[in-house]
Amino acid sequence: MNIVKRLMPLLCVLLVLFAVSVTSSCSRNNESSVKDVVKNKLDQLKNLNSETTQKYIPYKELFPDATENTNLSDEINEVFSLFFQKFDYEILDVSVDAANNSATASVKLTTIDAQALARDFAAELLRTRITEAAQAQTGSIKDSSKSLEAHYLILNQLLKNNEYDSAETNCSIPLVNTGSDKKEKWEIQCTNSLENELVGGLIADLADPDILSPENTLTVYLDTLEKLDLKEMSSYLGVVNIMNTDDPAKNSIAAALVEQVRKNFKYHTINEQI
Repeated sequence: MNIVKRLMPLLCVLLVLFAVSVTSSCSRNNESSVKDVVKNKLDQLKNLNSETTQKYIPYKELFPDATENTNLSDEINEVFSLFFQKFDYEILDVSVDAANNSATASVKLTTIDAQALARDFAAELLRTRITEAAQAQTGSIKDSSKSLEAHYLILNQLLKNNEYDSAETNCSIPLVNTGSDKKEKWEIQCTNSLENELVGGLIADLADPDILSPENTLTVYLDTLEKLDLKEMSSYLGVVNIMNTDDPAKNSIAAALVEQVRKNFKYHTINEQI
């Protein structure tokens, strides 16, 4: 009996140590499982698995205001292929909340400089819209600047023709255990925030109405006007209606006026105030 009494404290200590060891082992297993899921998905983005890309970054999310076009697969795949050329990642930490069947992975992402790309896109889209406005009464307008296809074509050309630096951002990836305690099944929860983070903030940057400064906006605007031909300038200045008359003298005067505007149009920015 005395032996049993002496052994009881030791047994209690051993049971506590065993429980801690089991809990610690389960926690490590959970973290390892979560890390494997995150690694698998990010590797697919890194190696450009188009199915994974579409799941976590739906192509419509980049341009929610654009009109829909269903024939976009080639353009979309090429844009994402070019965008993710510099994609890389490092899993910094994994935390598991077993009680709530949830987990979070902290990851450092490397992407191309999304803000620089968004600025270039905004400038090119503005040029397109000005040119189309100038062509509005010439009969050659396509109104392509509003279509989803046109947006991706612009991105495609920018990514092909320009060299963008890499940028690093921190990302939090939420996961949920859709399985059971005995058989885990961790899945990444796709959120708007995660979509934006996986592309280095590109979705937010493209939606930023102030991505171009007032000076840059004006520069794009005036540079585009300088490059319009006579017919486009006439349309943009609203002279087309004057020129479309049966009076040769009026047409001649209007054409001469627009030509003088084109030949003498110059500008420089004095200052900028916001």
